[in-house]
Order: sequence, then structure tokens, then C-alpha cells
Amino acid sequence: MQTNKIKPEQIRPREKMVKIEVIPPREIKTKTGIIIPAFKRKEVFEKIEYYEAVVLELGAKVKELTKNQLTVNDVVIVNKFAGFGIPTIGDKYIKVVDHTMVIGKKLNGKNELNMKELKPRFERILVKIDNETEEKTEAGIIIPHKEKSIFDSDLVKGTVVAVSDDVNDVQKGEKIIFENSVGTPLNSEFLPLTEGEYRMILKYDVLATINN
Repeated sequence: MQTNKIKPEQIRPREKMVKIEVIPPREIKTKTGIIIPAFKRKEVFEKIEYYEAVVLELGAKVKELTKNQLTVNDVVIVNKFAGFGIPTIGDKYIKVVDHTMVIGKKLNGKNELNMKELKPRFERILVKIDNETEEKTEAGIIIPHKEKSIFDSDLVKGTVVAVSDDVNDVQKGEKIIFENSVGTPLNSEFLPLTEGEYRMILKYDVLATINN
């Protein structure tokens, strides 16, 4: 019996909250073209640290707080640990999250996640990680070394790909440094349109910029 569940349309988000429906994982294909079987998709989905979702309803103050930049039917990116999942009748996964936890808005709707068409939201910056695989001495001699993950270091260097409208002290194309522990990783080997490693961070996470 589902007596402890409610209908999705009965859920009304309060003032600063947003009701979203999480988009279930589409057919997942690796960059090498291998299709992940259906029974494996949930396992893969759980490894990704974000959800793609459709905005269903806005709290009373959200339009004012976001200056109408967040609307019903927008396809957005949300950190998977944000908000609260609500048991509902049917197979829809409904969550209610604070509007500040909607970290990005997809400009290409429900299509594959493409970093070139992702707009950061609420004081956030989309960064492409500079994953360098060689070092150079002062004399110009290149010292090759094994490729290592950015997670082997406490600090990360990256290039700003996009910023939200309320970020004005960092610009697209700038090199920045931030702690490795912050932000939401958006990259995955299961995103065919993504080359490299990306992170969505808050503007307050930026420790320094790097001059050319």
C-alpha cells in the first residue's frame, strides 16, 4: 500500500524553495561508444555527484530572488546531496531544494550535458581543471611523469569556463586556484560531449587568480 505517499502535484514549495523532478538516467554510453546495460545504469548514476532535473514549481519568493532567471520547465543541475526527496505515488523522483542549491541551468534542455551550454547559478563558477602531465625545469627541460588525478593535490588550478550573472570579480578565460575539496565535480567518463575534468565552485572558493 502507498498510504504514506502523496501525489507530486500536492507538494507546494515554500518561499525560497524549488520543486524539481529528477531526470532518470538516459541511455548511458561511454566515450569509446560502449552502451551501459540497463541493470548497470543505477550503479553508474549513483557515482555521479549531481542530478539533472526539471523545475516543476517555484516558491513565492524565488522569482524575485533570482530576478526571473529560474522558471518552470527549466532543465537544471543540482548537487545530489542537496534538498529532500519526497515519497510520492508513481515513479517520479521529486525533490524540494533551496533555490541557491540549483547550481546550473542547461541551455540545451534535456539533451546530453554539454559544458559549453551550462550556465552557472547563484555565485558559482564553472571551471575546467588544468590536469598537467609534465613539468619543466628553469632551463626549459621537460620532465615527464605519470598522469595523476587532481585529487592527489590539496590545491587545484583551472580555467574559468563560465560564471553566473552575479559574479563580477572573475572572468571567463582566467586561471584560478582553489582547494581540491570544494565544489561539485561534473565530469564523468559517461559524458560523451565532455573533454577533460570540470568543477562547479562558489566564487568564495577562489583563492587566487594567475596572471599570464
